[in-house]
Amino acid sequence: MEKVLQPVPASACVVYLYDILVHAATYTTTLNNQGLVFQHIAKANLCLNLAKCSLFSEVRSFLGLASYYQRFIVGFVDIAHPLHQLTEKAQQFQWSPSSQDAFDQLRRALTTAPVLVIPDPSKPFILDTNASNNIVRAVLSQVGEHGERAVADYS
Repeated sequence: MEKVLQPVPASACVVYLYDILVHAATYTTTLNNQGLVFQHIAKANLCLNLAKCSLFSEVRSFLGLASYYQRFIVGFVDIAHPLHQLTEKAQQFQWSPSSQDAFDQLRRALTTAPVLVIPDPSKPFILDTNASNNIVRAVLSQVGEHGERAVADYS
């Protein structure tokens, strides 16, 4: 790998065995440096292992954490869907505005008070269901002093 990336200056990337660290002072310069590294890798007819890329692993790790708390996040499956698509093997990893939105929504949901309330067995329950070709969703709720609030969510 050192031979392949030898023309790339050390101010743009550092190679250690088969690990490549692309760096720069600004976001734009980092993207330019990445492009330069990718050009040299492609020119050498090499392929990158996406599973080893840290962003791919970080998305998978974040989804694992978020999935543990999914019972507290209404609509978890719908929100997390763009991130799950990024981790599919047949899918090209492309961080998009919908990926960023899903990440931001889940991060907010994980760092704010839960939206689910404790059920009151003395009050009637409301069950809302919905299904499509690839998603089944149900929300169990009750009406309380603050209006209708979710008690449980399944998706």
